[in-house]
Amino acid sequence: MADTETEEERERRREQLLDPENLQRLLADALTYKSNLRDLTTIVKCGADVNGTVKRGLRPLHYAVHAANIEGVNFLLDNGADVNGPDDIGYRPVHLCARKGLTEPLRLLIDRGAQIDFFVEPEDEQGDRARSLGYLTIEPLNMALENNHEECARLLLERGAKPNNHYFLGYEINLLPLEHTECLKTLLEFGADPNLFSRCGLSPLMKACRTHNIRAARILMDNGATLDLQPPERFEQVRVSRLTLQV
Repeated sequence: MADTETEEERERRREQLLDPENLQRLLADALTYKSNLRDLTTIVKCGADVNGTVKRGLRPLHYAVHAANIEGVNFLLDNGADVNGPDDIGYRPVHLCARKGLTEPLRLLIDRGAQIDFFVEPEDEQGDRARSLGYLTIEPLNMALENNHEECARLLLERGAKPNNHYFLGYEINLLPLEHTECLKTLLEFGADPNLFSRCGLSPLMKACRTHNIRAARILMDNGATLDLQPPERFEQVRVSRLTLQV
């Protein structure tokens, strides 16, 4: 009787281990802690899905990228992982790289076919879903700039990211925190227009003057920002000189 119970317990443990949800968690943990390829292969052979979700729609590739596990990223992609697979809110692995400043994983993902521009893609289910959830600044470039990751921003721009993306609140340069001066210089280097207005009717130079950011103002003027630029008629008609006097 005791032997039979022991065998039943073993079978229950085996079933629990091979439960799809547990296998997905095991694969995510193995990638996070950079287990060797043999262990990863075993987990996948036991039934873990390289494109399956773990939590909040996060996929194994998100976990590998977050851990900067280059070997794990290559393993997943070699075994059929979708390089553009989104989580529940539409963020792909490239978004995670851009937000965290993970330049080398980002480079690898782009080399393996990751998409880096999303507003220009044909309307599809994932794009519609992201927009319906209100993610109005979902570009990886926007995330890199917002978090002051100049190397990631430069890489994205070199690979074709657009410097003048237009969001609800303004253009890329309007949303960039101007204290991130290296990112500002890089964005301008790749063709960002310094004379674009935000939804509030401010140009980047007006914003720099309003926030007392002399260094950003100099960078903008060196790159073509217009001193006498006026906002569209629906906004209060202010000039850079007036904002400077207010400072």
